[in-house]
Formats: sequence, structure tokens, C-alpha cells
Amino acid sequence: MSNGRHRRGSRIGGVVLILVGVVFLLHNFRPDIRVWAYFEQWWPVLLIVWGVARLIENMVARRSGQAPGPVLTGGEFFVLLLVLGAAGAISLGHRVIPGIHLPGDMGEDLPFGVHTEVTEELPTLKAQSNSLISIETNRGDISVQASDDDEIRVVVKKTAFAFDEDSANKLARASSVSLTQTSRGYEVRPQIREGSFERVRLNLEIHVPRNSPLELKSQYGNLSVEDAGVSVSATTRRGTVEIRQTGGDVRAETLRGDIRIVGAKGNVHVSGHGSEVEVADVGGDATIEGEFFGPIRVRNVPRGTRFVSS
Repeated sequence: MSNGRHRRGSRIGGVVLILVGVVFLLHNFRPDIRVWAYFEQWWPVLLIVWGVARLIENMVARRSGQAPGPVLTGGEFFVLLLVLGAAGAISLGHRVIPGIHLPGDMGEDLPFGVHTEVTEELPTLKAQSNSLISIETNRGDISVQASDDDEIRVVVKKTAFAFDEDSANKLARASSVSLTQTSRGYEVRPQIREGSFERVRLNLEIHVPRNSPLELKSQYGNLSVEDAGVSVSATTRRGTVEIRQTGGDVRAETLRGDIRIVGAKGNVHVSGHGSEVEVADVGGDATIEGEFFGPIRVRNVPRGTRFVSS
């Protein structure tokens, strides 16, 4: 009681907790929603809504003859500290610590600072017929074009980050890509100094023989293959996979991005989490397995399509 009037209790804290819970529940069902990135940008709106709701509560209390509540209760003050602490930690992580990525971040962009770009072409290598070509980059796009030549040609576009131009140039020179023959076939691999993966992006443009099976992997980057004559496997954590006009089976996986497969003569298997999926003009059957939340378009798959999702 206060001055003979009953004090109206606040419901703002409960409403805030409900809203936060709804947002994170939505993220569980929609992993493509970048909760942390949106929170970093829009968290002040939470304080604005909180303040407006408190003003409305106090106005309603006065009109009903009740005593308005305090500006902040002890529990609400604690929640406010948590919000400010989370916003500060996320902002610090993105702007001060180079290369840090939070759950839900795309992780495609290099940190702020000076960037150096260098383009190099590796010596060509003659490939034995039907040999597997495995291509990998930690951060960067991979674009593969098949042709009737029996050579493997690799063009590397390097982007390096540092706090000054000299350091960026040194990091770019220290980063390279190797093309070697192995017992499995041929490998294209990044050679990056330990601890520098977050500060180097290696985009690869590769020409390969049409009859060579392909295996592509990237942590953060888009993958594209065109006119391959045999099987193709493409996996990326963050990026789009696009494969067109292949003569064998196709397997494509992404954890965040689109997948487009057009003109595969064999079977097609799509998996992971992401947005749009397009599968068209497939000679075999098609399987789509995972959580994709954009349009899923399937056409001209005469042997049928199977879709598996929770």
C-alpha cells in the first residue's frame, strides 16, 4: 500500500522474457534467421518498447486510482543489465576481435581493416583420365568449368586482411594454393599460415577435364560447377551451391544458402539447411533431405522426388 492506494504491479519483465523466448524458439525452427546479428543491430528497440510500455502502465494506474510502480524493479534492473551486457559483448566481438563469428553469422566477410588483393595462376597439370579432382578452400568461392582438355588450370584470387598495407601484403604472399597428384587423383588445397584462416579469402577459378569426378568443399563460400561429364559432390557450410549440366550423380550440401541443380543425368541428393532449392531436368531420381525454408522447385524429374524434413 502507498498513500492508501494499491500499487499496480508491473508485467513488463514477463512480457520481455516471453518475447525473447519466442525469438529463440523461432530460431530453432528457422535456423536461417540470424538472431545474434539482428540483436546487435536492433537491441535499442527493446529499450524503447520497454519504456513506452512502462509509461502506458503508469498512465493506466493513475486513471484507475492505483499508485504507479517504480521506474525499474530489482528484477527488471537485472534483466536490463543482461541486455546491455549481451549487446556490448556481441558488439565487442564483431568490432574488436578480428574474425570472430557468432552462431547465425554468415561468416563470409573479412574483418575491418586494410585489404590486399592478389591474383595468381598455378602451373597447369595434365590429368589422367577419370581421376578424382578434390578442391578445397577454407574461406572463398570455387568456380569449376569442365572442358575437353586433359589439363587442370587453377587461378587463385587472394584477399588478405591486416591493420596496415604492409602486413596485408605479407599475409597475401604467405598464403597460397597447391595443386598436387595423390593416390586418389588430384588435390587443390589452400596453404595458409596457422592462425590466419579468418583473415584470408581464396577464390578459385578452375578448369578441369570433363571426364574427371569432382569433389568440392568450402567452409564459407559459393560453389559452382558447369558442364562436368561425371559425378559431382559439393559441400559448403555457408554459401550457395549451383551445379549445371553434369553427366553423373550430384550430391550437394549447405548449412546456410541456396542449392540449384539443373541438367544432371544421374541421381541428385540435396541435404542440409538453407533457403531456396531448385532441382530440374534430372535423368535419375532426386532426394531433398533437410530444412529448407525458401521456395522448393522441382521439375522434370521423371523417376520421382523424395523430400525428407522434420
